[in-house]
Amino acid sequence: MPLPLSPADIQYEALIAPRNAIVPCPDTQIIEKPGFWQIMTPSLPHGGMNEVCCDELPENECDEIVAQIVANYRRLNLQFRWTVGPVVKPADLGERLLRHGLIQSDAFVMACSIDNLTIAPHPRIAVRRVDLSIVDEFTYAMARGWEMPAEPLDAFHRQILADSRGIHHLFLATWDGQPAGASAYISLERSAYMMGGVVIKELRGQGIYTQLVAARAAHAKELGLPIATTVANATTSAPVLRRLGFSEICSSRSYSNR
Repeated sequence: MPLPLSPADIQYEALIAPRNAIVPCPDTQIIEKPGFWQIMTPSLPHGGMNEVCCDELPENECDEIVAQIVANYRRLNLQFRWTVGPVVKPADLGERLLRHGLIQSDAFVMACSIDNLTIAPHPRIAVRRVDLSIVDEFTYAMARGWEMPAEPLDAFHRQILADSRGIHHLFLATWDGQPAGASAYISLERSAYMMGGVVIKELRGQGIYTQLVAARAAHAKELGLPIATTVANATTSAPVLRRLGFSEICSSRSYSNR
């Protein structure tokens, strides 16, 4: 089945629309101007609430801007990423980010018609939508999977569950009843944006990530959403998603300080 949105619309759903769905922490700062978007959250030093999205800077100011931004995150000891699209200005922006000590990773914007995501269940894997009764297990799986402290995530996950918009959906996977993986998605107006999927290291390769995709797709289908989008790491999640029927829409790169 062909995708119901154009490539440009899919890029917007995966790269731009999720910004409006953010649940800010009390200390979250968001800086937004034409062509530039930045978020800083000191209370979540290891998580995804510290990011710069910018792929065009004035050439004569580029190094100064990059140096200042990198220094600000380092001063606060925050793990962050700088995300750029397939076309950047100046053309060597990526090389400049590398010269400031950042580490490059490649990704793809990917999408799939939800009707095409038919995945058989696994007898040892169960996936539940998260509420307050199992949020501690969800936080445990997320922290173990991403190898980060659990304490800063606890309040954040509870805040997400309390968000009145009801557009954030968290999912916990268990292996033989024990927490094994975690993921989330945002129900946008035109799509389901999948994010945060991770499996505890010693349980990877068992199909847990696939079952997390299946559960999110099934829930999104119940909401009437026609398409799932995501930004997938080129070497980890992208190959799995490709086998499940996701298509690559465009490339994306991120540069992180850890």
